[in-house]
Amino acid sequence: MINKKQAILAKNSHLTVDILKLDRPLKIIIIIFLFSIVFISGLALRLSNFNPPKRSFDELIYLKYTKAVYENGIHATKINIEEYNSTKKAWIYPSPIRIGYIYLNSAVMKAARSTDIRILSYVSSAFSIISLFILVLLGLRFFNPWITLVALLFMSVSPMDLAIAMRAWQDGIIGTSGLLLIYFCCEISENQKRKIWYIFFWIVGGYSILIKESGILIYALCVIWLIGLALFKEKSILKILGITIISSAIAVLSFFALASVSGGAQNVISAINKSLGSIATNRYNLEYQSGPWYSYFQSLFILSPVTTLLSGLGMTILAFSVFSNKPITGIKDKRYVFLGLLFFISSSTVIVIIPKHMINLRYISVLFVPFYLMSGMGLWYILLFLRSVLKNFLFYISVLIVVLIVIIIAINNCATFDRIFTKNGITDLSIGLLKKGIANK
Repeated sequence: MINKKQAILAKNSHLTVDILKLDRPLKIIIIIFLFSIVFISGLALRLSNFNPPKRSFDELIYLKYTKAVYENGIHATKINIEEYNSTKKAWIYPSPIRIGYIYLNSAVMKAARSTDIRILSYVSSAFSIISLFILVLLGLRFFNPWITLVALLFMSVSPMDLAIAMRAWQDGIIGTSGLLLIYFCCEISENQKRKIWYIFFWIVGGYSILIKESGILIYALCVIWLIGLALFKEKSILKILGITIISSAIAVLSFFALASVSGGAQNVISAINKSLGSIATNRYNLEYQSGPWYSYFQSLFILSPVTTLLSGLGMTILAFSVFSNKPITGIKDKRYVFLGLLFFISSSTVIVIIPKHMINLRYISVLFVPFYLMSGMGLWYILLFLRSVLKNFLFYISVLIVVLIVIIIAINNCATFDRIFTKNGITDLSIGLLKKGIANK
């Protein structure tokens, strides 16, 4: 009896008939086999990298905050925040208000009965693996199996995601929670009558705000996405008001929860102001996180130039398809889903480009999966183009060449990760350190 995953693949298998003329059962077997191999490879990479050559200062700070809560309970949060606010030299480091991350790691420490910093790396790696699952779900639901497979391969060997997965940072967790919000928005875009997705959205959204300050921006963009749906698809003022009121209430409740364990709202606001105020004077930011507006794209190009180009092509093709109302061959017409994705990706990109001295790929972890899905989209379009200009034999030869190139790209991405973050011991994803890492042969 066919299982649920096979049913999904079977339902979408007709989408790939223009590319590879295979019988449906054979196609399903091949796709499931390839997905399994790629996913297991991504899993193995994330479970074999828990000991970076050197820990960054941020990681040691997170360990300090987590151990304090582990040893003294949530009362330690107030002490940590008051100490942070009164210590000027601490303002250049992450503040202890990120309780969604700190409390989670403290709970895992209690379960493991250990305060080893690797516990925090285990959590990062676990969330990275969850992102792979969500990528598969998102890709099969709204794109097609081949695009999803390529995206999964690129994400599995992603130098930037592997670097985050092995470290004691909260960026993997905020990236995964943000990705869940994107997925819920996509489901709502497809069927706004399924109330359960709104409930999941607000639960995860409220938690995301507590993980990191950027969580509120991710949550806000997704709320705007939902308001846009209510405005342009349902044309319902009541729906707009309902989404706005409930979403705002969730944000207020999250802030209230944070304030209640932090010694009051003033402590929280003071910590945020001091952290933000130190950005322009932080020597690390000035030396390693500064550069022209295109530095984020340069960072992506350093780690994986081909996937960056493919992602740009995919974004362009998807935007042209949506705004010209011409569906792409092999992909179901999901106009509002794709509009939402384009809005989120472009808005997030603009937001991270604007601030000075904050050019670090860690800050866009929520965009990793959309980035690789767009790469898969770009490659899919190339295959469609080759199919239109080449006859059967030449086309299959070209497909074989493309497959070999994709495998080479994947191997090269693994090698890039190993060279920059393992052998050269680069401790961050800032533009300055990435340049330094790539320069050291």
